[in-house]
Amino acid sequence: MINIFRYQHQSVRDLAWVISSPSLLFSSEAVYSGEKVSDTWCEHVYQQNLKWLSELDVDPRPLQQWLGQRESPLLGIYFETLLAFWLQHLPNIDLLAQNLVVGQPGLQIGEFDLLFRDKAMNQSVHWEAAVKFYLRYGERDYQWLGPNPRDSLSRKLNKVFEQQLRLAEHARAKQVLFEEIGISKIVPRAFIKGYLFYPFDSDWQNPTHIPAGVSEKHLKGWWCRHIDVAALLQQRSSEKRWLVLPRLQWLSSVFTSSDKELLIAAELEEYLLQYFSEHYKALLLVELKFVDGTWQEQSRGFVVNDAWPE
Repeated sequence: MINIFRYQHQSVRDLAWVISSPSLLFSSEAVYSGEKVSDTWCEHVYQQNLKWLSELDVDPRPLQQWLGQRESPLLGIYFETLLAFWLQHLPNIDLLAQNLVVGQPGLQIGEFDLLFRDKAMNQSVHWEAAVKFYLRYGERDYQWLGPNPRDSLSRKLNKVFEQQLRLAEHARAKQVLFEEIGISKIVPRAFIKGYLFYPFDSDWQNPTHIPAGVSEKHLKGWWCRHIDVAALLQQRSSEKRWLVLPRLQWLSSVFTSSDKELLIAAELEEYLLQYFSEHYKALLLVELKFVDGTWQEQSRGFVVNDAWPE
C-alpha cells in the first residue's frame, strides 16, 4: 500500500486508501468463487491518479462537495461514496447508478452498490462494495466476528458471493436494469477491503492462522478486552500517544502535527474506564509515534467490553 501520510486532508487520505489498500480477499481464491477487483489493477490505476490526488489535496472542495451530497453516519456509505467519486473521475468509466434498489411491492429484493460502463472493455459492470473489520475469537476453532458480534466474516462473504453478486440473475433485477439504465448484461465483481484484528498478546503482525480465502497482504491490527488494557499498555513505550477514532475515520492511517487530542497511557486508561462504565460498543484506538515532526500511526486495535462477544 502507498504512503497515506503524503496527503494532508483526511478525505483525500481516505480516497487514496480506498483505491490503494490491499483487498481483504485473494483475487483468485476458489473459496469465494467469483470476480474480484484485483490489487494489481487498483495499484495501476492509483499510479495513474497521483497527479489528480495531489491536486485534490491542494483543493479538496470537489471531493468534499461530493461527500456532502450523501452525508451519513454509516462507514459503509462513506466508503461507497468515495469509491463512486473515484470511478466517475476515471476517463473510460461512465458511472451509471449508485445503490440502485431492486424491489417489488412490500419487498426489497436487493441493491446494486455501483453500476458503471467500462468503455475500454465495452462492458457494464456491477461492483459490490464493502469495508469490513473482523476480530479473531476463540482458542482453536476460530471465529471472525465484527465489533458488533452479530456480524461475522463468513456470513458477510457468503452473502456477497451467494446473493449480492448474483442479483442480476433475478428476473425483477433484469427488468430494473433495463428500464432504469438501459442495460441487459453486467459483469459482477467484489470490491472488499478492511482489516482483520488478532488478540493483542498474539503474533498479530505475522499471524499463522489466516481464514480461508483471505489475502496474506490483508491489513492487520490487534484487539483486547477492557480488562486487558493495562497489560497492553505495559507492552508499549511511554512515549507513545493514543487516539480514539470516530467511526468515519476508520479507513486511512492517522497522522497529525497536533497532540491536542492525543492521550498518554494514564489518560487513555481513565477515558476507557469512564466510557465502559456507561457504554458497551467497541472503540477503535490508534497508537502513534512522533516521527519527523508529526505523530504517525504505528498500530491500531479494538478495545471491547469485558463480556464481548456475549
